[in-house]
Parts: sequence; C-alpha cells; structure tokens
Amino acid sequence: MPRYCKTVVVCLIVLVLTMGPLSGFSAEVDEGEQDRFAGPAPDPGMILVDLVAVRPLGVVATLAGSVVFIVAVPFAALGGNTDEVWESLVVDPAEFTFNRPLGRFED
Repeated sequence: MPRYCKTVVVCLIVLVLTMGPLSGFSAEVDEGEQDRFAGPAPDPGMILVDLVAVRPLGVVATLAGSVVFIVAVPFAALGGNTDEVWESLVVDPAEFTFNRPLGRFED
C-alpha cells in the first residue's frame, strides 16, 4: 500500500475515534433550546445578511470587547465589578454571535 494511503487511513481512524464520544452530545437538547428554534423559518435574505455582515461584525465586536476588557480589568477590579464588565464586553457579543440561530435577531 502506498505511503499516502496509510496516512489517510490513520487520519480517518483518528478522526473517527476522536469524534465518536462527541456524538452523544448532539442528542441532548435542553427544553429551552428547543423553544429557541421553534417558529417560522427566517427569511432567506435575513439569513444572508446575518451570515455575510452581522456574524463577522459580531466576531469583531467579541474580539474588540476582549481587548477593551483586558485594558479595563484593573479599573473594574478596583470598582469590584469585573463580572459585569466581562458579561457586557465579552459574553454578550459572543452569545449574540455564536449562540443565536442564523437569521433570527430577536431574543
């Protein structure tokens, strides 16, 4: 067997062995998560706008919020509100970007 075939077979085996345990997570859906995906399908134009413009801006906002958080940590620590600053600068933009169904902007 050629060497590249062995490499491909080994890579496929490693992929199957590493992804196998993760398949159990796909069956677990929280009741709150099911409600989030219920309702009419979003407009294809909204999906396109979300995919092309809003999601990349959300990634930029998450990264920019992380940088601002690093600068603001000493001041937030002095004020005792690091958790609130973390939530508003990093977690909220990340949830808007990565935990929202594509094309749906309302909560």
